[in-house]
Amino acid sequence: MGRDLYEQSLGAWFAKSAQGLAGNYICLPVIQHPQKLANLDTPARDNGSRDTLHDPRLTQNAGLLPLQYGASLDRPAMLADAMYALSDLVAFAASSEKQFLNMISAQIDRDLRLYQDLIELSLCKILLDEHLKSTLETLACLRSRGGANWPHISGDRVEAVRKKGQTTDNTISDLIVDYQALVDETEFLIRRYIEGSEIITSRALL
Repeated sequence: MGRDLYEQSLGAWFAKSAQGLAGNYICLPVIQHPQKLANLDTPARDNGSRDTLHDPRLTQNAGLLPLQYGASLDRPAMLADAMYALSDLVAFAASSEKQFLNMISAQIDRDLRLYQDLIELSLCKILLDEHLKSTLETLACLRSRGGANWPHISGDRVEAVRKKGQTTDNTISDLIVDYQALVDETEFLIRRYIEGSEIITSRALL
C-alpha cells in the first residue's frame, strides 16, 4: 500500500520492452464538464453565510470529528480523565448506533408487514446480536471508567479538580444512560424478531 506501481511485481500487461519507457509517460487528468457551463446562471454565494463544514446540522458526520472533537469538553479535565477525553467519540458512536437501530426497526416492520420469509429477518437478528454484544461491552467500559489502570479524577483531589470531576462524572453518567437505552432498544427489537418469526412460521404452516 502506498508504494509506486513501478516498484510492485510486474503483471502480464506490462511488457519488458516498455519498462525503459515508463518514466517518459505523463498521466494528465481528463476534466469533464457539462456543455456551455459558463453560459448558465449561477446564483451568487452569500459571503455572510456560515461555512458548511461548521453547520450544526452536519454534526453527525465522521469527517467533521477532527474539527469538532473536544470542542465542548474541559481541556484540563481531559488530561486528567481518559474516559472523559474519549466521551465525544463514545457519544458519536451512540448516535450512530441509534441510527442503525432505527434502520433495523424499519426493516423488521417492513418484513413483518409484508410477511417476508425468515432469511432477511434472520440477518437482522444476527446484526442485532452482534451490536448488542458490542454495546454491552461499551457500557461495561463506561461503568468501570475504562478500568483501574485508566487515569481518572478521584474524589481525594483538590477542590478545583473535584469540580472538574463533577463535570466528568456527569458526562460519563449521561453516556451510561444513553448506552443502557441502546441496550434496552436492541433487546426489544430482538424480542420483536422472535415474535414476528413465530407469526410468519405459524402462517406458513396453515
